[in-house]
Amino acid sequence: EMYRSGYSNPPRRRVARRQTTSPRTSSATRVRGQGGFGDNHSSRRRRVLVETNKLIGSLARSKRWRDALEAFERLTGVDGAPDPDVISYNNLLTAYARTVLWQRAVDLLGGMLNSHVRPDTIIYNSVINACARSGQWVQAQDLYREMLNSRLKADSATYSTLINGYTRGAKWEMALEVGEQVKRKMSASIGNKGDDSSEDRRIRGSTSNTREDGSIAANRLNAVVYTALINAASRGKQWQRAVEVLGTMVELALRIDSITYSSLLSACGNNVEQAKVVCDRMDSLGMRRDTSTYNALIGVYAKSHQWGDAMDLFEQMKNKAVRLNIFTYNTVIAMQAADKNSEGAEWLFKEMQR
Repeated sequence: EMYRSGYSNPPRRRVARRQTTSPRTSSATRVRGQGGFGDNHSSRRRRVLVETNKLIGSLARSKRWRDALEAFERLTGVDGAPDPDVISYNNLLTAYARTVLWQRAVDLLGGMLNSHVRPDTIIYNSVINACARSGQWVQAQDLYREMLNSRLKADSATYSTLINGYTRGAKWEMALEVGEQVKRKMSASIGNKGDDSSEDRRIRGSTSNTREDGSIAANRLNAVVYTALINAASRGKQWQRAVEVLGTMVELALRIDSITYSSLLSACGNNVEQAKVVCDRMDSLGMRRDTSTYNALIGVYAKSHQWGDAMDLFEQMKNKAVRLNIFTYNTVIAMQAADKNSEGAEWLFKEMQR
């Protein structure tokens, strides 16, 4: 009636709000109904653990191992604090690996076992990496065997880290022996798929298709391992072995990038003809030469005392706007000094500072 009489807006009906809980139900009772105080306390502890793990990880990436250790000890030395989990240990181990504190990493692994926290493959990889970066290849080898005895499976990170450890310890023969193990595992993995399976065809497909499919790198021992093997052969001045490893990569249709070819160029030593073969192959695949490739190639010409050709490559980098780094300048400055061209060396040094 009022609306019809000229009111612009109809009056709103007052609707009683529905009460979801009994008036006598306290807030504590409602919390208990959702899980109680215990769940709320557990949730808070979980948040503390997650935030602390993030902090330790951030400090590890900044190589601030002392601060990372202090954050880790808050979880172990404060009453009521959540216990550290696998992520906590792994983040601290990463800090030790980045700062080459292999003994601390090994001790932390022992403390982890004493705390009844079962380490996984990632944990062992971090400790092996800390030992490998320190040149402690014997310790890295022992940890690898301990990991296998714990019924943990090695992955591509395990193998590449172990190979790098052997390489730093000038044990390239042992590194190549690990490579043979990897090759057998990959061949067995492919063979188990059957000759006519789509998965097998995909693995044995072209290199370009493999580049587009990242699942191979995630599910199989990938090109990182073989690049590390080529680097090991390079350190041992074993050009033929490096070429064999590259052939295996092609056979298994693994991704071959500029880093792989840079390692192969380093294996050439002072053999310019071998380096030209590698460059021709890169050109045939349409691969662009980057800083690491040019540096390795300049190094080959420098070792063979073909300094003019090396400087031509240096100028080629400038013309093609390829980034010059300190390794590039160090090589060409050393060449000028060896050629007794002090003016050229001084000019390049000033250019580097600019």
